[in-house]
Amino acid sequence: MTKAWIKMKSSNIDAIRYNPSTEVLQVGFKSGAAYSYADVPANVYGAFLRSPSPGRFFHNEIRGVYSFEKHEPVSDTLDNVPS
Repeated sequence: MTKAWIKMKSSNIDAIRYNPSTEVLQVGFKSGAAYSYADVPANVYGAFLRSPSPGRFFHNEIRGVYSFEKHEPVSDTLDNVPS
């Protein structure tokens, strides 16, 4: 089961969620774009959550490392995520 969206303190990343059974990480951006990243280990997701700079962590540890799929804008879904 996919966890609920978790708001991130970032100027670029709005929220993330992770499905540990499929190792799929979803990242929602403030622009409204959303991406799913495949085969992301749970420890990478945990480090992402704990990172003092989620944007930097994303660019250094996720983007370009894991295969991804872009989704339709998700701003309607993310607007209701608790801060």
